[in-house]
Amino acid sequence: MQRTRCLPDIAATWAKNELQKDSNAVEFIVELPGGFLNTQQVNAHANAVLTIDIEG
Repeated sequence: MQRTRCLPDIAATWAKNELQKDSNAVEFIVELPGGFLNTQQVNAHANAVLTIDIEG
C-alpha cells in the first residue's frame, strides 16, 4: 500500500458541487484519523451525525 499526499479541500469541493442539486442540503465533512475506530468511537461519530440531522 502506498501513502498518497494530502489533497486539501477535495471532499469539500465534491460535496459542494454535489449538494448544489438540492437547495436544502448542507455539506458536512468529518475528517477522522487514519486507522481503525473502535465501537465506542463509531457510535460517538454516528450519534453526532444523527444529532445534527435531528436538530437541523
